[in-house]
Amino acid sequence: MEIAILGDLHGKIYEALNACRQWEIKTGKQLDLILQLGDMGIWPFEERIDKATKSHLKKDPLELGFKEFYNPSERVKDVFSQLKANLIFVTGNHEDFQYLKECSTESPIFPVEPSKRLFCLKNGQVYTFNKLRIAGLGGLDEQNRPGRYLPEAYIHEKDAEKLLKEKFDIFISHESPKDACIQGIGSEDITRILKKCQPAYAFFAHYSNEPQTITVPGCKTKIYHLNGFNYKKGLISVLSWEKKEFNYA
Repeated sequence: MEIAILGDLHGKIYEALNACRQWEIKTGKQLDLILQLGDMGIWPFEERIDKATKSHLKKDPLELGFKEFYNPSERVKDVFSQLKANLIFVTGNHEDFQYLKECSTESPIFPVEPSKRLFCLKNGQVYTFNKLRIAGLGGLDEQNRPGRYLPEAYIHEKDAEKLLKEKFDIFISHESPKDACIQGIGSEDITRILKKCQPAYAFFAHYSNEPQTITVPGCKTKIYHLNGFNYKKGLISVLSWEKKEFNYA
């Protein structure tokens, strides 16, 4: 099973999916699943974007890239026709949480656009794909810029508590374990989850640090930090599940 892992996209969704397709063409392999680590940039309505996104939008119109998925463009239809893999993401701190709430269903994952190829994984939930169990926890730690974002942009203890009782193979989050990238920053809840549940792999994003392998004392999980997607290079990171191999872009 080949699984693409993507860091922050901030609207560059088409560019990332196209890079996934180019990887398939180059390698002759097929992706089975695409996992994304928050800050997808789910903004269907420009009038609802947050202050930070509005600021970045002045320099980068791709911040609103989700709009062509909300109303599928021809190139979106084309890339979906070529890619078998669906994309599953956790929330970051820059998403339209009102819209996501409106899209939500009873299932652990729910589609966020008409083609039903982009799915949000609920916080504290485990989704099973071909016997592979994937758990997710979106948002930032409460102590990371408290009060700056909506409540939905932060990790809630009740969601973390749910995962402490579960078994899963892969853990995806937007936030890092405590002290993983910056001393004093990160989530104690994520650290607790990894130590208790010991998934085979964990991936997070959010930080601008260079991609790196993280070690948490007392935890055997292979933990990786991915930063934002470089759409100009068009490179993706891939986990080969059966071989237990992960290659950074």
